[in-house]
Amino acid sequence: MPPEVVAAMERASRSYVSVDQLGLAVGRFVADLVGVPAVYVSCGAASGMQLAAAACLTGTDRARVEALPEVAAGRPREFVVPMVDVHAYIYQLIAAVGGVVVGVGSMEEGVTVEQVRAAVGEHTAGILYYLGPQPREQLEPMAAVAREAGVPLIVDAAAQLPPRSNLRDMVEGGAGLAVFSGGKGLRGPQSSGLMLGDPQLVEAAHLNSSPASAVGRGMKVGKEELLGVAAAVELFLSGSDDGDLAEWQARCELVRDAIAGRGGIRTSIVHDGALTHPAFTPRVRIDFADEARIPEVARALREGEPAIQLGARAGLLYFDPMTLLPGETEIVAARLHEAL
Repeated sequence: MPPEVVAAMERASRSYVSVDQLGLAVGRFVADLVGVPAVYVSCGAASGMQLAAAACLTGTDRARVEALPEVAAGRPREFVVPMVDVHAYIYQLIAAVGGVVVGVGSMEEGVTVEQVRAAVGEHTAGILYYLGPQPREQLEPMAAVAREAGVPLIVDAAAQLPPRSNLRDMVEGGAGLAVFSGGKGLRGPQSSGLMLGDPQLVEAAHLNSSPASAVGRGMKVGKEELLGVAAAVELFLSGSDDGDLAEWQARCELVRDAIAGRGGIRTSIVHDGALTHPAFTPRVRIDFADEARIPEVARALREGEPAIQLGARAGLLYFDPMTLLPGETEIVAARLHEAL
């Protein structure tokens, strides 16, 4: 994390506050910074998705909040979920709050808006959209389907920062709630997340979350994370996408050049998001002629000092420059040169 974020968290650790009131105040602060109607801070993007599902099931009705995971007979409880993402926990967390997953599409063939529309019925409580695994062009059409059905569209955009415009574009494009990680590209506390969107849904998420006696009671966000994510958003918005891209490109070039000419590998800098999200970010791709070397190289990096973890796919390793601090890219480059 940047020094400004660490400093904010350290200051918070020395204060006595109402965590509930601080959470609401930070939500208002971030909403004003970003320019969206409302924000709630969760203890991570996965927590945000679970609270979003709960919010769809209960609204701001406290009796329904207290009843979860039980949903009254006849009440909508189905979530139309594109099956385009590998993360099974999304389906588990929906079930944990009383929802039922109605899957459409597949990882191999994707999903169409028509498939989503066909899956919506009288028992639908919400529709999910995965920014990244699904094309950006599907956002508005899927939001239209949600409006026709009178249910929220929940956008999982956990790893989709930057670009900074995503913070507002998801809400302006029709998301009832858009959920982002507070870590990753935002570079705030890893155990934080942002839920942006409709004020009633944000309030419903708050009612279902800690410190309330509700399904989210265990999803506490500490005062340190609250002020850390506030500082991270402020710092993030003071920067620029072009500045981030130039810095990350330079880091990738440094690593690529450090291992150029090493035997048995082929290096390239890729920008298409095929390795991981967001597609905005460049990465160094290292293809191996002998795939048996990959575990050996990865282990040498992981067991050294400091430990270094590269991303991995079949037949390759990759370097992601996003969250490194100044001086750390040089360490990675030197260690990778040795390991190869």
